[in-house]
Amino acid sequence: MDHLKVSEACVANTSKRILFDEASRYYFNNDGIRSMLKKVEGVPKVVYSVDNGRVFVFSCLVDLVDKATSEKGSPLDDVEIRALLPSAYLSPIDAVSKYGVWPSQYKPKRVSAGGYVIEHEPFNACLPGLYEGTAELNCALASLLAGETIPGEGDFEYMGQSMTLLKPLELQGWEDLPIYEYSGSDAALAFLYLGPGGFEPGFSPLTPDLYQKIQGIEKVWNIDESRVFNQVRDRFENAPIDFLGDVIDLLNEAPSSDGALDSEEHQLHKGILHFYPELKTLKPKVAIDCLSDFQADELRLRGSVSDHRDEDFIFYLIGRAFGNEKNEDFVMSSFGLSIAHFVHQGYDLPQAVDFASKYTKFSTDLSDLAQRISSVTRFLRDEKKSSGRDGSEVKTIEDLMREGRKYNTAIHHLDVNGQPSKT
Repeated sequence: MDHLKVSEACVANTSKRILFDEASRYYFNNDGIRSMLKKVEGVPKVVYSVDNGRVFVFSCLVDLVDKATSEKGSPLDDVEIRALLPSAYLSPIDAVSKYGVWPSQYKPKRVSAGGYVIEHEPFNACLPGLYEGTAELNCALASLLAGETIPGEGDFEYMGQSMTLLKPLELQGWEDLPIYEYSGSDAALAFLYLGPGGFEPGFSPLTPDLYQKIQGIEKVWNIDESRVFNQVRDRFENAPIDFLGDVIDLLNEAPSSDGALDSEEHQLHKGILHFYPELKTLKPKVAIDCLSDFQADELRLRGSVSDHRDEDFIFYLIGRAFGNEKNEDFVMSSFGLSIAHFVHQGYDLPQAVDFASKYTKFSTDLSDLAQRISSVTRFLRDEKKSSGRDGSEVKTIEDLMREGRKYNTAIHHLDVNGQPSKT
């Protein structure tokens, strides 16, 4: 479908409806019908598929089958289902406005100044154009769905589409920031986003040299940092931290530090004191709030529990005490580990906090950049296998449960030379 035809369709359909989250529709609405349709020969098993200017929408077929089944009073057979297929092919604008369908790499986003923009998520980039309302936005998304490009300028192009990076692919401060002064020869557990030979061509802002440079920096930095943090944990596992009193004094100044506790909180605080006796002078409300935030933000736990000792909670308290709005994106336990390291290296507390702030900011920036590069290369690899006209595979609850049982997150275990460990 050419741009003129899409534009005409947009004029004809000025729906103000736009859907940003189709998870409930895809995964939980009529899941039995969805599972059944995946077994019918001739039914595309994808969320959408573009063919000759029309868009097959799987959820539309689900709705048609649901309605026809209700009218018939019994399940449809395969022939009856296939007879409904032509009605599940919609215009691009109807696919967008009625079913929230658009190419999965794009994400509409509301901006604080008002209106909407369209982002390319894997590239962390923005397409040209600011759309005042959802009707205009839907038209742009329909154009993308039809295989057209959005006109305008950008700082790079991909498949003819101009875009502008939301963040530059660069790393500041590496040359001026020495690695941690680590002494030891133990192995390290380091999570790496980038691996050797992982570069994919096709995205002009990312060159082979830039990929290799960031991949090398990430490997050296993360292994070294992991070793240092393990060393700090071992050093203070059974030894008091000299400046913990300063940490507690700072935390006790929190505005909500004197809040009353209910019976459940009293039990939680009792457990905190059992596993962290060195925190007996930390106000109960502060201790509970900090533990809750630590478990939610860093352990991704829902609800607060205190049934064991986690040494990183102490380092979280250190990071939180000396943190501020400038480093709110820090992983606070890592910040605290870094502070403890520099204090042990002989720096006074203000100097240690200053060094730790710089090191933790660099670590955060490096992780962010490596993750963005990983997103780019993963998308480019997937695009090689894709027709570019189909959406993702339809998933049912059964599919998600099956995949969840198989899913496993791997952390690369590297030896002292940065090679995969045999242990």
